[in-house]
Parts: sequence; C-alpha cells; structure tokens
Amino acid sequence: MGAKRILLLVFGSLIALLGLAVAIGGATALIAYGVGRDEDGYFTTSTERFQTVRHALVSEEVDLGSEGDAAGPVSLGDLANVRVRADGAGGRPVFVGIGPRADVQAYLDGVSYDEVTNVDFDPFRVDYAPHPGVRTPALPAQQDFWAARVSGAGQQTLDWELESGSWSLVVMNADAAPVVAADLQLGVKIKILLGLGIGLLVGGLVALGLGVMMIVFGARSGGGPPPAEPPAPRHESPY
Repeated sequence: MGAKRILLLVFGSLIALLGLAVAIGGATALIAYGVGRDEDGYFTTSTERFQTVRHALVSEEVDLGSEGDAAGPVSLGDLANVRVRADGAGGRPVFVGIGPRADVQAYLDGVSYDEVTNVDFDPFRVDYAPHPGVRTPALPAQQDFWAARVSGAGQQTLDWELESGSWSLVVMNADAAPVVAADLQLGVKIKILLGLGIGLLVGGLVALGLGVMMIVFGARSGGGPPPAEPPAPRHESPY
C-alpha cells in the first residue's frame, strides 16, 4: 500500500467523521428551531418557585466579555435575547432587574440576600449562598443603573437584549421588604439559530462527501491485482 493511498484513506476518514458530526449538529439545531421553542421563539425552563427570607435573590455573575471582544458590526443583542417571567407569591408585587454586577453589589452592600449558585430544572433543585447584612435597601425600581427592569403585581415579563459586560439578575419584593418568593421562568431566544443550523448542515454534508470521495479514491489507487507469475518451464523427458 503506497503512501498516497494511506494518506487518502486516513484523512478521508477523519474529514468524513468530522463532517458527519457537524451535519448532525446542524440537523439538531434545525429540529430544535422547529419544535423546541415556544410561540415567541424562546427556549424556556419550567416555572419554579425561588424564595429567601432575606431582601433579594441574586444570580451569580454573568460575564459576557468586554465591548472590545466583539469583532465586526455584530453585537450580542443581534445574537440572542433573554426573557424572565416572574409572579410574586400570593399576588405580592415583585421586582425583577438586570444590572451591572458592580452596581448591584454596591446597591446591596450591607443588605442580606441570597445568591443563586446552582439550578437544576429536572428535577428542580436550587442552591443558595447566603450573604448576611443588616441594612434595608432603597426601593429597587428607583435605582437608575438597571439595564432592564419590571415591577408590579401579577406576572411580570422582562426582555433583555444581551450586552457586553458583567451582569446580575436580581429578584426582590417591589417594596424592598425581606422574605421574597416568586415563581420564575427563564427563556432565551437565539436569533441566529436557523442560519446556524442550515450552515452547519450544509457544511457538514459537503465535508462528509469530500471525505467519502477521498476514501473511495484511496481504495482504488492501489491498482489491480498483482500480475500472475509465469508458469514454471516444463521439462520433457527425451524418452
């Protein structure tokens, strides 16, 4: 087996496997786009109860990079949206806000709150890290650092286009009182999912076809069977 044949077979197999994996990823994205979203185009979690005896529930830091990290004219807001639906337990007015991490920490400095460190939705389980404090916070809706916020009785819906930076999600009673309980649903809309799925599927199929062609050429480049050895000369008896 020649070196050329070996290279065609080896690289053809690798390219075919990679193409198959990419094509499967594209097909999965297209299936999710078709059947996994709600009527508004969001992938959502189940609605679950989050609660604390303290003044606020705060997410861990969400680091979306600096503004200079984005290349070209595409911003994070062009890629995805986040939606949070919240309903205060017992009809109590609830506040939901997304703000810069540093501003949120300054606002809650000296205030008792729970930080959500881990969430599993199937089955539902949430872990909190307590942050003790004695200060009563100002009304959250009166703060001007929020990138997005909603407040009121009944179900509240917060929609936010992603932005570069370091962020935290905060859930409080609208009057900033302790003992917060709210039913929350989280959702994300991936705006590029359709184009991404099509691109991955087409690119994967092209790579798969190329890999198969290389394997076929490699298998054929070995030529035909080796020539048969000439028959041994026959020695006839002189008698």
